[in-house]
Amino acid sequence: MFTYPLQAHVYHIDPKSKKSWIPATSQAVPVSFFYDSTRTLYRIISVEGTKAVINSIVTPSMVVTKTSQKFLQWSDSRANMVYGLGFSREEDLCCFLDKFREVKDLSQKQQHDEDEQQSVVSTSSLSVTLPPVTQAAHSHNNGAAVLVHQTSSQIRSTSPASSASSSSSPRPLVTPSSIGAGYVHPQTPSPAPGGSPSNAGLNESQLRVENERLRDAFAKSSSNADKWKIQLKSLEEEKQRLLKALEESHANLRRWENEVAELENRKHGSGESVDDLSNAAALRGEVERLKSLVESLEKRNQTKDADITNLNIRLEELRTKESSISHSNLEKLQTMESDNRALKLCINDLQEKLSRQVGLNENFRSELRQLKIHMSKQVVDGKKMEEKLAELIGNNPSG
Repeated sequence: MFTYPLQAHVYHIDPKSKKSWIPATSQAVPVSFFYDSTRTLYRIISVEGTKAVINSIVTPSMVVTKTSQKFLQWSDSRANMVYGLGFSREEDLCCFLDKFREVKDLSQKQQHDEDEQQSVVSTSSLSVTLPPVTQAAHSHNNGAAVLVHQTSSQIRSTSPASSASSSSSPRPLVTPSSIGAGYVHPQTPSPAPGGSPSNAGLNESQLRVENERLRDAFAKSSSNADKWKIQLKSLEEEKQRLLKALEESHANLRRWENEVAELENRKHGSGESVDDLSNAAALRGEVERLKSLVESLEKRNQTKDADITNLNIRLEELRTKESSISHSNLEKLQTMESDNRALKLCINDLQEKLSRQVGLNENFRSELRQLKIHMSKQVVDGKKMEEKLAELIGNNPSG
């Protein structure tokens, strides 16, 4: 399944410096989304001639970052590669982002379905030796236990601290200033006069890195909160299924207790055969076994209720932390952007002062050269006057 391709220039990050882009195509090439039915994966594909310049698998954790109006980038951890796309129009970039979000949602849904199938397969092997009613209850209970264990382990592994540390990994922030048909050079800071502009350029690059890190941390925390909401919802659904299985077990237990009581009445009323007595003993044993099973299921249900309560408490705490972090990150971003604008104004001011000072120095040097020429002429004229005076004195000894 191919989607309608978009034309874009393809770039790869420099594997050595990790700070500059290397053009992977000589011109704009088609970029498409492709569904690999053999491996049930979604891919981003682009080919120039016979060379595949992009072959990236779309994962639920993949993030595409828009770095300018016509340029975006993403990191493929499986291929250990950072890709960049430069579009000729902003509408094409927005269309690519919309299609990427759609494909990413499909990939998340597909992975969730596969996880549910794996949990069903893992618990189906336990339902062979149980009675029909207890099979459903035991299967639902084991499925809920596996889900709670997975949820708790995922919460521990995706805590805010680990999210912040993972989001601080270095990402390339060099973007082409314009997209043409040929090679596009990444932007480089202009040389700084007097030492101060170089420090300002360094601070500006650090601010860019910090801005990108904060944006990634905020996006990851939001995605983690959505994942926990989905897991909590599935856990509650699993609890409802378990409660239904318990109700069915209670109904069967009451029915078998009634049958046992009816057999007891028959035995006391007219006497029963040995087969009826053995059936009554078997039913008593089955009832006792079902009672113990129902008690264990109720205990496990209480455990699930406690786990759901703990998850709700953690989710509320994470929402509170996320709101505070997002507010602080927004303030930091605004402060850094204002500092960035101030640094740019400072650089422009220093460059203007430098150009004015260079012009003044040139004027002063030209005036000094003219003064030197004038003084040289004066010295020559003085020497000539001195020679004339000496000649006059020599011709007039009486004077």
